[in-house]
Amino acid sequence: MTRESHVTRAIRHYRSLFTFPSHRALLVLMLLISIGGSSMAFLIASRSPEGFYAGLIFGAMGLALPSALGDAILRGAIARGDEIFDLRRCTALSTVSCALWVAILLVGGVSQAAGYHDGLFYASILGSCAVTAIRYLAFFTISSLDEQRILASTIAQPLFCLMVDLTFWGRWGCSVFLVLFVANLTSLIATRIFTNLIDEYGKDVVGIGSIELLRGFAYSWIEGISSPLEACFERLGHNRDVHVALIAFRDHEKIRALMVVPAIHPGPFKNLGSSNFPYMIQKSLEKKFECVVAAPHGTSGHELNLTSQRQCIKALKEIEDLAEFSSFTATATALVRREFGSAKATCQFFGRDGLVTITCAPKSMEDVPPEIGFEIAKRGMELGARTIVVIDAHNSIEASKKTPMLSDRDLEDIREAASDAIATALREPQTKFEVGVAKVIPQDFDLRQGMGNGGIVAFTVSTGKQTVAYVIIDGNNMISGLRERIFKSLKLLGIEEGEVLTTDTHAVNALTLVERGYHPIGEALDKEKLISYVKEAVRKALARMRTSEVSFKVGKVSGVKVIGKEGLDKLSLLVDSAFHITKKYAAAIFVPTALLIVTLSLLLLREF
Repeated sequence: MTRESHVTRAIRHYRSLFTFPSHRALLVLMLLISIGGSSMAFLIASRSPEGFYAGLIFGAMGLALPSALGDAILRGAIARGDEIFDLRRCTALSTVSCALWVAILLVGGVSQAAGYHDGLFYASILGSCAVTAIRYLAFFTISSLDEQRILASTIAQPLFCLMVDLTFWGRWGCSVFLVLFVANLTSLIATRIFTNLIDEYGKDVVGIGSIELLRGFAYSWIEGISSPLEACFERLGHNRDVHVALIAFRDHEKIRALMVVPAIHPGPFKNLGSSNFPYMIQKSLEKKFECVVAAPHGTSGHELNLTSQRQCIKALKEIEDLAEFSSFTATATALVRREFGSAKATCQFFGRDGLVTITCAPKSMEDVPPEIGFEIAKRGMELGARTIVVIDAHNSIEASKKTPMLSDRDLEDIREAASDAIATALREPQTKFEVGVAKVIPQDFDLRQGMGNGGIVAFTVSTGKQTVAYVIIDGNNMISGLRERIFKSLKLLGIEEGEVLTTDTHAVNALTLVERGYHPIGEALDKEKLISYVKEAVRKALARMRTSEVSFKVGKVSGVKVIGKEGLDKLSLLVDSAFHITKKYAAAIFVPTALLIVTLSLLLLREF
């Protein structure tokens, strides 16, 4: 399996996490499952109305009510202070536990109907063991509790339920207590062996225990707490120098706009690592220069994700230090567009410094590898350019479950289109130019719809014979065809050329349960409203056009920690394969454990 397929499947596994309804709805659901399942199990066992009514009482008084009481005590005393297991999630776990218990009761009801005496009673014992196992697994892998409180949280629900159940069955003998103790202890030991095996698998694959990683993912996905998972990434990553380019536009000695193109990838999701880095750049430099700032996507992939917020702060400091401009150019060429195969590229020179955009739109595409950006820049300098800044437009993705990967043919097309655009633009005459810039923050779009906090920034550049627009939207890609619709609308404003770019922010990722894990721009928001916002930004930029100068500054952020290709490969493989390993170990451990518990229960009860 390729690295890309591991990454793709790993990203989609986050959808396995589920959200829960309100606490009140969960209580009702738990009651319905308990009384509904128990009454059916007792009806099957006895084939009489009396059995049905007994099942109703057992479900309500022996499962639902003790579970609700146990959850209140659990959250109020035992698990108090744990970030994950609030009262609602404790009740959600108890609801799942009751459902599992009821499922085993149904099997017991069938066995009793088939003539096996005390089938329901033995099923209830086995049900308590299954619940003990699933609760220990949940608290051990996800909570921040110590070992003693994990054990207390584990047994809270089954203990309260069993106290009522034994009264219901009228079986308080020593033999029953011994069976329950041995059976549940066996279940706990088996579960601990299972978690140890899963944890060791993670250490073998990436050098970090699976449980620690799982807990980190849970805190990030469920509560937005990034520090536990970032601590894992810090250990997994390695230091690297990362290139960054800054383009400053000024008039009358005042910088009015900045375009920052980092090779740092904005991932992996939500508030983790460098996911929100484009907006962080925007806010940082807007504060320093009191101007409009945008950070379109450089050529980079997930291997260039920063490992933590700490690394982001370090990178921002170096970018701020780099943002000192002295040499400005007052002339520019027209923007040149070239196409080759599936690829489209634009190039516009300001003096000897070139700004290049690349896309395969309307074909679906994802990240352009950093080596392609380096090759294009190198080729441009061989042709006579001083500096080439390459932007991955990241502006076309189809409504598909598959993550589009650029083929070798696509990459070759991108190289050819960019090289041709650079060569042609170098031959264009240069004139004085005007620049306008504006930012619009759509108030009715949000992260869940795919719109980042950076909003929409429009740069308009006029060289006299041509007016172009660079539109930068803070989002993760854009649905195929929308780019073309936007440019069609901009032509009515006098825009002749340009490109629509996204920042590839991953602050919008892992917020919804859609197949892809996020909404590209245009998938979940009103397209006509978006186009109106883009036109508003461009109109404002056109109204602010002034004769300007530009300065290109290319440097590097030194020694920041990134996940890297090797770390990404290992992590993606672990996240993907752990699901299959878990199933394998679960079958190998819990099936024999269930048989052992049943056998021990039969032997001990007969003995006594």
